[in-house]
Amino acid sequence: MTRLVAAALIVLTLGVASAAAKPDGDTRVRHGAGIGPITLGMTYAQVRKILGGPQTVDRRETLRNGRRYLEFGWDFSWWTIGFY
Repeated sequence: MTRLVAAALIVLTLGVASAAAKPDGDTRVRHGAGIGPITLGMTYAQVRKILGGPQTVDRRETLRNGRRYLEFGWDFSWWTIGFY
């Protein structure tokens, strides 16, 4: 079984929070770096250790250069993370 190498792209989609919501220290948005405990360059195994197993496979495709792209969803796709 091939191991998913470092994530080239992490797409994190977060729902809209209410204005009264208090931001947590570990859910900061760091532009160009990641959100919360998830950062660019993490492997699938590292993400799985933090978030647990994915609940959905949102997208699966093979790109023109032959590389594979997989996008998984956690927490009813509140978090979506794509791996090259």
